Amino acid sequence: MKADRVAAVLLAAGAGSRFGGGKLDAMLDGRRIGAWSWAVLGELDWLASAIVVPDDVPLFAKEAGARLINNPLAASGMASSLHCAVGFAREQGADALLLGLADMPYLSHATIANLLVTHDGLPTSACAVRQVDGAPGAPALIGSSCFDALLEIEGDRGAGSYLASRETVTIAVEPGELRDIDRPSDLPG
Repeated sequence: MKADRVAAVLLAAGAGSRFGGGKLDAMLDGRRIGAWSWAVLGELDWLASAIVVPDDVPLFAKEAGARLINNPLAASGMASSLHCAVGFAREQGADALLLGLADMPYLSHATIANLLVTHDGLPTSACAVRQVDGAPGAPALIGSSCFDALLEIEGDRGAGSYLASRETVTIAVEPGELRDIDRPSDLPG
C-alpha cells in the first residue's frame, strides 16, 4: 500500500488517568511523549494525516502543526476516537487507515514502512503489529472495506477487538517498540 492512499491518524484523546493526567505532554529524552509518536507518523507522505484530540488539546498536538480532529466524546472511551479517525479517512477518500497511539513513543519508521509493504496484496484487509501476547494491535493498517465494522465498536474498546476477531496479518517488531507509557513509572530513570 502506498502511503499516498492512506490516512494516518494518531489517537491522542485518552484521559491518561493512570498517569495522573498530562501524560502525552510529559517529557521523554527532551521531547514530549506524544511528539515522539507523531514524529514517526507525521514524516511520511500520507494522503492525509491528523491527530484525534480531546477538548483540552495536549500541548504536543498544538506544537505539532498537524491537522487536529476534536473528539468531544473522548470521555466515553476509545471507540469514539476510532470513529473520528474512520470519519476522517472517509472524508479524505482513503483506501486505508493507519492507526497509531500517542503513548507509544518507541515505534520506528521501519515498523510503519513494514506495515505498508505487508498490506500490499493481502487477501485480508487489515494488518497490524503482533503484540507481546500474540494478538494484533496498534499500530494497524486497516482497509476501507473494514470502516463500517470499525464504526460498530463501542465504549472503551479500540480496533484491537476487531482485529482479533478476523484474519489479521501481523508483523513482528522488537518488543521494546511496543512499550507504551501508562504510568510515571513507565518513564526511564
